[in-house]
Amino acid sequence: MVTGDRDADASTLGVLGAVSLLVMALLWPAVPAAEPSAEPAAGPAPVLAELEVDPPRVLWEDHGLVLEQQAWRLGQDSGQAWRVHVARPGVAQVRAASGVTPFAELVPTDPGPWAAINGGFYEFGPMGLVVSDGEVRKPLSVRGGSGVFAWSKELGPSIVHRSAYVPGATQAVQSIDRLVDQGRRLVKRREGARAAARSAVAISKDGLWLVALADDDSIVPLVSDTGGPKVEGAQLRATVARGLPLWAFADYLRTAVGAQTALNLDGAISTQLTVVGAEHRFEIRGERGTINAVVIRPAVATPAAP
Repeated sequence: MVTGDRDADASTLGVLGAVSLLVMALLWPAVPAAEPSAEPAAGPAPVLAELEVDPPRVLWEDHGLVLEQQAWRLGQDSGQAWRVHVARPGVAQVRAASGVTPFAELVPTDPGPWAAINGGFYEFGPMGLVVSDGEVRKPLSVRGGSGVFAWSKELGPSIVHRSAYVPGATQAVQSIDRLVDQGRRLVKRREGARAAARSAVAISKDGLWLVALADDDSIVPLVSDTGGPKVEGAQLRATVARGLPLWAFADYLRTAVGAQTALNLDGAISTQLTVVGAEHRFEIRGERGTINAVVIRPAVATPAAP
């Protein structure tokens, strides 16, 4: 407001000007701060080591049952795989116990030839389906894993997703988890995946396989002579953190064994394998018992299993 008093008006205008400048300063858009520099572009994903294997070495063969040993390497780690196969369809049996049992009490007692490997995962009992000689010992369970190995005289061996399992198999075991299907790995490759001793049942185009695998640092050679067939093989130790990650084990089964389908079994401290022939006995002894076992035999040499 102008009063007509030149000094007073000048003072008032000065105050108003100062106020206007202050208001303009407060309302004027702030100059944006400089954009933070973009984070450096992510480098290439770490290159995971590729699994390498030596040619398999046949340890012995008996009436169509073949036991082989094969060295493997993954980066700085190395170990051995023991693989047993018979021609398809072979004969399979699931031998089950009511509780955790020494593996030696789950295997057949006849002179063979046969091979037995530890079965599926367990807690207080088996976590999934178990069918032994036509008897359902434990029903199918989501918790038991995604895969089921089944065998019947009419259909031979198969490994399917639990949702595709059709009841009626003479022998069956469910486990965590399927590793290979239609010749493709089902496990994602990832850095830092836990390593351990491993075991699996697999089916190739022409064979039925049992496979056990361990790190060199977990293997103590075993040679004993008790008056019967000489026992060879290994005692395993410290198997929980040594061996192969699951994705590399799947690659081993797919590429080295030729698996079209494969089911992981309860490895690590449960990893065990026994192979028996007329003049041979080979054992991979684990660190604790298990609750069931998968047994295979050649179809051309199949006595009644006691």
